[in-house]
Amino acid sequence: MNKFWQNSSRKQGFTFWSLLLTSLTLIYFCPSSFFLGAGQPHSSEGKQPAKDEVQAKLENYFLSRKYQPWSEGSQLKIKKDNSGRLWLLETGGLKLSHFYCLDSPTPAILNALNNLISGSQVHSINFTFDSANEPWLVWVESGAEDQLKLASPYFGQPLTIAAGPPYSLTSPTICVDWRNQAHIIWVKSVKGVDRLFYCRFSGLDLSQPEILFPGNLFPSLLPEAQIDFLGRLWLAWSAYDGEDYEIFVACFNGTSWSAPQKITSNSRADLLAAWTPQPEGGLFLSWLESGTEPDQIWGSRLNGNNLERPKLLWSDSLLSPEFNLISGDNGLLLCWRKDNKFVIWPLPAEGGWKKKGLEPKEDDLSPAPFLPSNRNDDNYIAFGDSITSGLIKTSLDPELYYYNGYPARLEQRLKQEYGAGQVFNEGRDGELTSQGLSRIADVLTEYDARYLLLMEGFNDVVFLNISLDTIIFNLQEMVRRCLQAGVMPFLATITPRRDSIWYQPIYRDRHLNLNQRIRQLAPALKVPLVDQNLALENYPPSDGGLLSLLSVDLKHPNEKGYQVIAETWFKEIQAFPFPPKNLKVVRRDFIWDNKFLPLFMAPLTEQANPADQGLGNFLTWEANPKIKNTQLFAGYRIYRKKAAESDSAYASIATTKEKLNYFDKQIILSISYAYLVSSYRTDGVEGPAAGPVIR
Repeated sequence: MNKFWQNSSRKQGFTFWSLLLTSLTLIYFCPSSFFLGAGQPHSSEGKQPAKDEVQAKLENYFLSRKYQPWSEGSQLKIKKDNSGRLWLLETGGLKLSHFYCLDSPTPAILNALNNLISGSQVHSINFTFDSANEPWLVWVESGAEDQLKLASPYFGQPLTIAAGPPYSLTSPTICVDWRNQAHIIWVKSVKGVDRLFYCRFSGLDLSQPEILFPGNLFPSLLPEAQIDFLGRLWLAWSAYDGEDYEIFVACFNGTSWSAPQKITSNSRADLLAAWTPQPEGGLFLSWLESGTEPDQIWGSRLNGNNLERPKLLWSDSLLSPEFNLISGDNGLLLCWRKDNKFVIWPLPAEGGWKKKGLEPKEDDLSPAPFLPSNRNDDNYIAFGDSITSGLIKTSLDPELYYYNGYPARLEQRLKQEYGAGQVFNEGRDGELTSQGLSRIADVLTEYDARYLLLMEGFNDVVFLNISLDTIIFNLQEMVRRCLQAGVMPFLATITPRRDSIWYQPIYRDRHLNLNQRIRQLAPALKVPLVDQNLALENYPPSDGGLLSLLSVDLKHPNEKGYQVIAETWFKEIQAFPFPPKNLKVVRRDFIWDNKFLPLFMAPLTEQANPADQGLGNFLTWEANPKIKNTQLFAGYRIYRKKAAESDSAYASIATTKEKLNYFDKQIILSISYAYLVSSYRTDGVEGPAAGPVIR
């Protein structure tokens, strides 16, 4: 073995374990029985089976770490090597990543491995074992550029597998076959879209990285790979299918990849696919299905070349976006984090699992175009995570909190200013943008609201396996869903934080870069930008500054902070180009009007422009009094189509600013026409249209 792997001894390993209780990041553990009411195991018996040896080892490990904090952004990977030894990898968060073996004797290579992954810019670590039970690691190092690294006992220094711009590489996964050939799959952002890449390493030969499944132009993310007992490489990942994120699977037989197979079809976000080797040599695939509550973990056994019908393993509210499924002595063990504690639960026998049908659901999105929406113009949907639901932390130990966020405060301001207004709170604690994307269609159909206030992405920042490109893609798709449903979205930057996460460069840079991308996204989509980050960051120091707006956790706002957020939304609403009022259309002949109506003493209700001569349709409207701030107001846009045509036939025929009327002479008098009129701003934001009116 190379000296690179020999810089730790058994004595050092003993020292490592003796210091474990005082030097590591905290994971609180509560016995599984304590959580009997926290979730719903899908067991035919409804009670926890007896503990096995693997479960006991994990519980002892968590108990040994009881008095040290488990930090935000941290993740845990649990795997077995081929001899059945348990290995744990703690990654990310406020502490450096660490690799552990729960079985004695402690392998001497642990110190060397931990030295490799100890950098503050190291993230997205994954590992596997070869046939000799030697560990192989892959990870991403971020800096001036991203570098994908590979480490093995068989070469002295880590190899660079791939490189790219900062924060462009994520989610590497690795498998080693019986020939000691390593297969590495990762995600790289290419032209703003996350794509799967693959290469092989054999001895000193590294194959050229290649894009997997180049025909798929939507984001692919979170790949996980495993080799079965026949030597085939199985890959599972999440990919956007045009509606939401689904689980896909493909197989590599040593020479070529099979076509991707979609194994889920629903209106929720299917994420975090993971393979669990079975004692008999088979593979078990599991994944998280989330979006609308409750969150669910599903699983499917690989049978030959096919996956069996998925089965529901666990159902609970607000599951953290991470879990581990491990083969225990008596079956599968489910391990996940809830309320800052790790819970271990033996899964029931197969007969107790609930089977999942694979029939696709109908598209929930309305085919109606945006412009002729008939939604309530006084109603708003507040959509996002816990900073939308209104969580306020009052104590960290013990953890105490309550809810009193911006939606109710904004509703009060709307009623004060306009006499009417309702804000529906659709914030969900801990939500990622992929989960928000999966539930937004149901939310849009549930409420009669013309506007949606979108503020999401705060939680994605700490998950380094989610690229900024994917976050922006998810936000863009949510905006598209809104417009398709006839709802105008307001897009906000994410709010500032000053907790310990903020002071780690890799997270701070992602937070800042995401907000900059959101500032670019809103004008590109021609939707209002609401810079909540800037409003809180620039809060006057004489009034207490930013820190006076944050809860004790220094990431959620307090009541004062939520009031600032409500006022910032309200300020943008006051400048929004609301639709004109009282739109009307009549057939007019201005030559006849001017010459003959005065003879009969009939008053002219509208003054004709000298240029308006002949027959045509005359449109009139009134300015909307809800537009309080007119600095950005640019004018009105008039749309027309033949009344018998579909809504997609509407075309802009004119714009006007000073006049509240328009004379349309470019018509065939024997045909009926439909008209819409909208307000628009100098920044390109156009509000919902008034109409249609037909003449």
